[in-house]
Amino acid sequence: MTTAGTGKPIRWATVTIGASELGRNRSAITDDDGRYEFKNLPGGRYTVAASKETFIRLTYGQTRPSEPGRPLVLTAVQVADRIDFALPRGGVIAGRVFDEQGEAVVNVTVNALRPRYAEGRRQLISQTGSATTNDIGEFRIYGLQPGEYYVSATMRFPGGNVETPPSGFAPSFFPGTADVSQAQRVKVGIGETVQGTDIQMTPVRIARVTGIVSDIEGRPLANLNINLIQRGPATEQGVSFTTSAVDGSFSLSGIPPGQYSIDAREPRPMNVALGDSGTVIQPIVVDGADILGLRLTTTRMAAGTGRLLFDPPDAPAAARAVRISVTPADPSVFRWFAGQANVAQDMTFELEAPSGVLLVTAGLLPPGWMLKAVRVDDKDVTDSGIEFKPGAVVKGIEIELSGREPKLTGRVHDVAGRPVSDYSALVFSQNKDRRADRRGRYFAIVRPDQTGMFTVTGLPPGDYYAIAMSYVDQNEAASPELLESLEVDSVRLSLAEGDSKTLDLALASR
Repeated sequence: MTTAGTGKPIRWATVTIGASELGRNRSAITDDDGRYEFKNLPGGRYTVAASKETFIRLTYGQTRPSEPGRPLVLTAVQVADRIDFALPRGGVIAGRVFDEQGEAVVNVTVNALRPRYAEGRRQLISQTGSATTNDIGEFRIYGLQPGEYYVSATMRFPGGNVETPPSGFAPSFFPGTADVSQAQRVKVGIGETVQGTDIQMTPVRIARVTGIVSDIEGRPLANLNINLIQRGPATEQGVSFTTSAVDGSFSLSGIPPGQYSIDAREPRPMNVALGDSGTVIQPIVVDGADILGLRLTTTRMAAGTGRLLFDPPDAPAAARAVRISVTPADPSVFRWFAGQANVAQDMTFELEAPSGVLLVTAGLLPPGWMLKAVRVDDKDVTDSGIEFKPGAVVKGIEIELSGREPKLTGRVHDVAGRPVSDYSALVFSQNKDRRADRRGRYFAIVRPDQTGMFTVTGLPPGDYYAIAMSYVDQNEAASPELLESLEVDSVRLSLAEGDSKTLDLALASR
């Protein structure tokens, strides 16, 4: 492992390797000469990544920012030598946060955010660790990939019953606006330090929210964790939290204007029946005035029970590692932690979740297996979701896994018919509605292995487009606008369960 441009060895960097055949990832730390080694690896398709603070994290085969890495295909007896990394220095955004009088604002959290299309919608995602302003309002965010960033500053107030001043500062974007559409983006090059990213924060009246939380029988709930979450068009983030008192009362302080929800969930004691614990998700709008005496009453959690099925019917050895989870079917709904369940010895499961229409899925699947269908009362609800009602238990959920996942492989050539070894291949559903699936089941972006061949597995049976491009930013690759523009240059194909198809794609000129 060396520093890009100088060739100087990097010691104490972290190298991580993972593959489905390996189980959990392994890590190694480079020595004084920048060397690392992994021994006794089974054959498989591996992802290898290297990272160290102040440097840009790279995945094996990654030559440009925001592109996927390349898989490293190994046989059980193969020795892969010189899997080297030359890590570039990360970019830096530095500046100062101040108020309308030019005075420094200290202990402000500053983030560098980049747009990313994920889970069916565009979001602003933090690309690195946040920075906190010092005693003179200065901040420095380091280790950034090259690209354009939105820089946000957020002042935090302690939650609970801590008294706060009547005014504070609204979350602001560079150079000094609460509206992300009015924010200026900051362009950062490889290893570049961008100075002068100064943010003026606007003073606003901040509010206090108080209330009482009780259960469905009207009894006050003590020691309940109360979370306040801000929900905007691009981001959701926790703002404040507290714990209810013996009489169920709670107080949240230092809240700037905005749209929020108060989320709380009763812990489920061992002796409480499935679905008998409660939850509350209460939207509120804060406009600067205190909201006092709010009364929150929990509703019963929803619940579900079911069984894993397998096709072919013999359960694989790693079936107990499968995790069942649920998430809102509507991409516009905030993705709160809705519920997760382990699989019992007899392949049954039970889970709790807030009410709503939820997608049920299975994760940590054994190698070579994929989600085939989710059914309730013989109806396929894989993509439509299941309506979970408060206090009700949805019984008989069947989650079928298939050991015959389709496999798509291929190579790419240029306009002269010559093989291309460096590219990105996109495969996406012809059904536009499925492109917004929160689980990303109908979309894949891959890069070729060291032989120049790409491999895509895990796609559900269906009709797809496939295209190869010299470069595509993986943060934007799933954008509906981009995918629609690529349709005309793409190859059409159909995948059935158990299919194994090979494509020969021409590199797109765009």
